[in-house]
Amino acid sequence: MKSFGRLLKRLRGQTSLETMAERAGLEADYLAQVEAGQILVEEKLARQILRRGFDLHRPDADRLLLGIQLYDLGLKDNAIRQLVIAVIRKETPADIQDELRQLYERSRAA
Repeated sequence: MKSFGRLLKRLRGQTSLETMAERAGLEADYLAQVEAGQILVEEKLARQILRRGFDLHRPDADRLLLGIQLYDLGLKDNAIRQLVIAVIRKETPADIQDELRQLYERSRAA
């Protein structure tokens, strides 16, 4: 995941790399390289970093990872990305999903 390092740095905030590395069970130098984009991490390790490093529950870590994946695929608009995530995770009411489906079909026909 290409943009995971930026997310990690943003979420870490003022927490030291050493503290974050200890929580995640990794070396601080390794996390520094991840944040700098020098090392790309696989989804499993990214989930471990989020869950252990930030004490996130699985659904929250999964949501963040899905957001990063969509961002890396080119979906840069955060509001649209959050809507897509909600639809994928079936968090939107059925009537809203139907409206979105109809809107999509109309846009394809145009």
